[in-house]
Formats: sequence, C-alpha cells, structure tokens
Amino acid sequence: MSRLSMLRMGALTVTTLALGLFTAAIADRLLTRWAYAVEKGRIQAATDDLETLDAEVATLEKVARGFRAVAKVARPGVVQIRVSGDRAEGMPSRHPEVMLGSGSGVIMDSDGYIMTNNHVISGEGRLRVRLVDDREFDAERIGTDPRTDIAVIKVNAPDLHPLKFGDSSRMEVGDWVVAVGAPFGLSQTVTHGIVSAVGRSNLSGVDIDYQDFIQSDAAINPGNSGGPLLNLRGEVIGINTAIASPNQTQNAGVAFSVPSNMAVRVAEQLRKSGSVVRGWLGVSFTAFPKDDAELFGVKDGRGAFIEAVLEDTPAAKAGIEVEDVIVGVNDKPIEDSEKLRTIFADLVPGEKTRLQVIRDRKPMDLTVTVGRQPAEGRLRAARADGVQWREVPQLPLYLRTLNQRAAERLKHDPAERGALIVGAPDDAGISNIEPGDVIVWCNGERIESVGDLRRAIESKPKARSVKLQVVSPSDDRREVIIELPEKSGR
Repeated sequence: MSRLSMLRMGALTVTTLALGLFTAAIADRLLTRWAYAVEKGRIQAATDDLETLDAEVATLEKVARGFRAVAKVARPGVVQIRVSGDRAEGMPSRHPEVMLGSGSGVIMDSDGYIMTNNHVISGEGRLRVRLVDDREFDAERIGTDPRTDIAVIKVNAPDLHPLKFGDSSRMEVGDWVVAVGAPFGLSQTVTHGIVSAVGRSNLSGVDIDYQDFIQSDAAINPGNSGGPLLNLRGEVIGINTAIASPNQTQNAGVAFSVPSNMAVRVAEQLRKSGSVVRGWLGVSFTAFPKDDAELFGVKDGRGAFIEAVLEDTPAAKAGIEVEDVIVGVNDKPIEDSEKLRTIFADLVPGEKTRLQVIRDRKPMDLTVTVGRQPAEGRLRAARADGVQWREVPQLPLYLRTLNQRAAERLKHDPAERGALIVGAPDDAGISNIEPGDVIVWCNGERIESVGDLRRAIESKPKARSVKLQVVSPSDDRREVIIELPEKSGR
C-alpha cells in the first residue's frame, strides 16, 4: 500500500472515531434531557395531585387535631401508680424499698378518688401516685373488687383534673379510641386504634369473673393497666385491663377494657362503702346447647339455658322453670349464660326486671324482682339445693328433656328424644318405671320433650289416666298406665 493510501485510511479512521464520539455525546445529552423531562413530569403530576387532594388533607388534619385535643384533655386526668414494698431479706441496705408493680389510673373527681385495676394495687405495698405535672403523693386503698378487676384509691392533692366518663354501650366496632397510660413505666403515653369487638367474654387466662370487655387494637402494654380508653369526645369509655399476646408481656393488637358503665357502677359503690353489692336471679345456667335449638324452639341458638332453679329465690318467685331459655333482659338480647350473669350482677337489688323467655318452644315474658347476691359460701350451698327437674301437673314424676348429650351419657340411643325420668316423689306409688327411663309416647302422641308431654296431658283435661310408652337404656320398650289424681272442684 502506498504512503498516500495509508494517510487516507488513517484520516478516515480518525474521522469515524470523531463522528462516533460526537454522536455518543449527542445521544447522552438527549437521553439526559429526556430523563429530566420525565422526572419533571412526575414531580408536576405529584404537585397536581397534592393540590387536588388539598380538601382531603384538610380533613385528615382535622382528625389529627381531634386526636391532639383528646390527648390534651386526657393526659392531666391520668396518673402513674407505683407499688413498692419493704426491702427483701439479704438485699443491700441502700435499697430500702423494692418496686412491686406499677400501672395507671383515672382521676374520678376533684376530691382525689382514682379508679384503677385491682391487680395493679393488690397486696400490701405502699402506693405512690404521680400526676402529669410530676407532683407525687401517697395514696390509700379505698376498695377493691377482684371479680371485675376494678379498684379505687385516694390521694389528698389540690388542683386535680378529673376525666368525664362516657356511655360505653354506645361504642361500636370500628369506632376510634385513644388509650393513655404508663406502659413500661413511660408515663403519659398516648396510643390509638379502633374498637375491634364489644361484649367479649369467656376469655381464657383472664382471672376476672364478670367479663364484658371492649376489645381494641390500641397499643396496650404492661403499665397501661388501670388507664383509660377514650372516645373522640375525650370521654372515658373503658378501663384498660388485659391483653392477649403469645407471652402476655407485650402488645399484639388485642387489648381488653372494662366498659365504663360497669366500671363506674362498681367504683361508686367502692367509694361509698368499700364493697360491692350485686344483683341476683337465683338460678344455675349454662350456655344454650345450640344442637338443641329446634328441640327447645330457640331459632338462633342463643340464650342462657336454666339448669336449676334455687329455692326461695327471685327466680323461683317469678315462676322461672328448669329448661327455660332466657333470651333477653329488658329487651336486651342475651347471647349466652355469661352475658346473663354479668347483666344481673350489675342490676340493683329490689329493681323489677323483665325477662324474655322461651319455654316449650313458646316465647313469654316474666317479671322478676332482683335479689341481692349472697356471700360465696352461701351461694355454693344454695346451688347444691336447687331444683334440677321439671314437673308436669297431675303426673307424679320428676322429668328432664332427653337431648343428645344426655342420651349419650345415660347409654340411650343418641338419636332418642323424650321426657327423661329423673325421679319421683316418695309417695308416688308407680311401678314399672325407673330413673333413666324415657317417656317417648303419651296417649298415642309422640313425645320429644317435657313440653310435649305437658301438652299431651293438658289436651285431655278429663282423662283419669294416661298411657305411656317408656324405653330403658337397654332399649326395652313397655307400656305403663298411670292413674291421675282427681282435680279439685270436679
């Protein structure tokens, strides 16, 4: 190749390289401008969205102001409670006292009464209360009620800020709530959440007899106990009491509060007398066996099933019978036996109360005068003496309805239904019938319950005898004729 050709080729190479670098520079510049334009467009779109959402942001700010207002109102009415005791044996003398526990409390009035949990102040330790302004005072125990976990203490302090209590029955699932307390000793801590459920009861691991909790997902931790759960009006609608978590030591979004209506009624009695008087019906009951809904005529399977009626009690005087299903108190639905027990405990002795009852598949109303719950020892004795059977007029037998559980327990066919014979008066004089036998037919009518047997006999008011078919646990079926006593006035 000539020298001239080599020079031309070199020039061409340099030119090509220059053009490539120039083109790359132009492309990079164009790409940068495009990316910038895209980002600028995104920023402008976000700006436009913010302007469009201005009304919504204003609404959110109003909600935030509501939470701030509740916190400002509530915090001065919430105290931190510390329980301390004497130095343990062997502990260095520089520790004259040891911390036994801590919790929170709600100032009830300007006289210094404070509501808290029983488990916060139980024991003999010294009580020390710290206010929002860091003032500290010794406190005295006024009264405790372990059965609701409510307690009242008192401080002698000026310039207190009591909180207002609201109507907890108005709270619904989804309502916003605010909790204030001293979790892990951090006083004046505010958290929020919603009401997750109302009327929670039968909680395992919670040693409280009367359970009708408000459940929320507000962050509740050890130290919050005894503090308030508030609505967005700044009213106390619950006293924070328990949590459900894997180790029971930290929040898992499941917290339980004693409803304010129950807490206030208990606290007012504690403040006045140091003890609590509870209403009493005088029955033993269980949750309604839902498998027997059709048998007893309870359509939704809810209610409290009466297992026994105690003698000379409000229930007996009102005409309540074994196997009645109480489905309402003053038209308030009763879901289960725990609800009935809690409602009656809150009623005032001497108060007249209406009960909605289903008996033998028919609804009826009864009026009962609420009694006073006896002491625990007398209560156990009374339960042991309760009537646990039903009677059918003119028929000298003690009876219960045979349901599936009873049939299995007594070795009857699980599908068998009828009027179970549990006993008879000493002077009945009836042969061929034993306790454990079941009446399945009466005068040619199929019997599935005590109510069916009662209707079969009442349908023949002039009959002087009844013909029964009974079946034993061994499936031995036989007919028995029972002479009926002559009615008075015949």
